[in-house]
Amino acid sequence: MNNESILWINSFTVQCEGVAPMTCLQVQESESPEPGKWGNFYSRIEGFTFEAGYLYKLRVRKEMLEDVPADASSIRYVLVDVLEKTRDPKININDIWAVTAIQGEPIGKSRDGQAGPLIEVSLSAMRVMGRDGCNNFTGQITEFDDGVIEFGSIATTRMMCRDMSVPEKFNSAMRQVKSYRLEPGQLVLLDSDGNEQIACRKVD
Repeated sequence: MNNESILWINSFTVQCEGVAPMTCLQVQESESPEPGKWGNFYSRIEGFTFEAGYLYKLRVRKEMLEDVPADASSIRYVLVDVLEKTRDPKININDIWAVTAIQGEPIGKSRDGQAGPLIEVSLSAMRVMGRDGCNNFTGQITEFDDGVIEFGSIATTRMMCRDMSVPEKFNSAMRQVKSYRLEPGQLVLLDSDGNEQIACRKVD
């Protein structure tokens, strides 16, 4: 049995677990994509070449296969047509950001000369990492879509610096982040009420 359907492809891939660790497209099978409804796609689409940073709307043909191995998909996906390919501005969050302000207060130099907080966003790994002004940190991005970003538990190293005021304020603000606003060269992380928690500039 063969049939055609609309498949949306998100603008970045993620690490996922199939039979072994692999990289997955994120897809929605619908006429219009919905925020937060992306699912991992463990197969391939014959005839389709993915380019990161673009949102795709595809028409694909699905062919039901018989007598496939237990670890293989029973559906073969074949590209019929690329209906849309548009640059996705949210991919620009995938960068390194220097923190310029926390909860509206500009970041100044610490008393012991420590460098200010730095945030690196990796969409392919769905991780956030960097330094808080004293310690290195890393954590999972648990939710990400247009204007939405949430972090899981964030692990940090355990070094004590003479001035811990900025790291403590930064880590507290990171726990409040639920959304973001992205502008050219600027990233602002917001809480659930839209209050600014962390303002950043792109690192050149």
